[in-house]
Amino acid sequence: MELRHLRTFVALAEEQHFGRAASRLRATQSAVSQQLKRLEDVVGVELISRSRAHVALTAAGQAFLEEARSTLAQADQAVDAARRAAAGQLGRLSLALSTPALHSSVPGWIRRFHADHRDIALAVQVRASDEQEDLLRSGDIDIGFTSLAPIDPALEALEIGRERFAIALPDDHRLATRSSLALAALRGEPVIMVRRAAGPAIFDDIAAHCRRAGFDLRVAQEVVAFPSIIGLVSAGIGIAFVPPSLASLGGGMTLVPIEGDAPTLPLYMTHRRDRLSPPVRRMLSFVADAVPNAAAESALP
Repeated sequence: MELRHLRTFVALAEEQHFGRAASRLRATQSAVSQQLKRLEDVVGVELISRSRAHVALTAAGQAFLEEARSTLAQADQAVDAARRAAAGQLGRLSLALSTPALHSSVPGWIRRFHADHRDIALAVQVRASDEQEDLLRSGDIDIGFTSLAPIDPALEALEIGRERFAIALPDDHRLATRSSLALAALRGEPVIMVRRAAGPAIFDDIAAHCRRAGFDLRVAQEVVAFPSIIGLVSAGIGIAFVPPSLASLGGGMTLVPIEGDAPTLPLYMTHRRDRLSPPVRRMLSFVADAVPNAAAESALP
């Protein structure tokens, strides 16, 4: 049994005339008659009683008609689903956001993408930047939003944002009343940093800015993530370089802008070069359109 047999049968049942059915199917009456005969041979019963003047469904044909229509509708849905999936309008995306990404424009982009692509199921998790490269390589995530450009040349990064660091100070710190701070004012201050292994380029950029300001960075404590930094600053353990978007994570501290040249925290959208599924392409295009000046950076070993 083939779909063309079912389409011929449904056309005959609805038109109740071989000539009209043939015209609807853009076929000859002889071809319509042959298709019906083949279908009845497969089913093993007469589905349509016919005469020169009349075409009518038999009892078996009445029962068969509803199922034939359902089968054709399901076939059309399967074709539509395949075409939509190929166009990136159907499927699944697994995303990972670092803490800075979670407090950036990224959640808003994801919300708008989901509103425009309801048939793409989204799985979103918060994962540290230094974890995301392994997750991309293993296929556990499709796209990462991270502060670290990938090292693996099999991965590609698109810079989608960059935020100037500010100085987080305990509320009672002697510098907390300043409207802005030159980096030189931080000489000798104990600084709480995210561990260098989690982001060497960011750590080294902050240290280099301090050296250019005339002093060496004095690291009092290293932590695994920015939320821990903010908690320790609030507790009076030290000061820290913090992106302003994360200031709302804790109380008991004051955020003061840096005067002049300041270190920055980049934000990248990363993905595997060899896994550009239609949904991945749709998300990459969506975010790239939202960031006019975004530029791809080839990962270097």
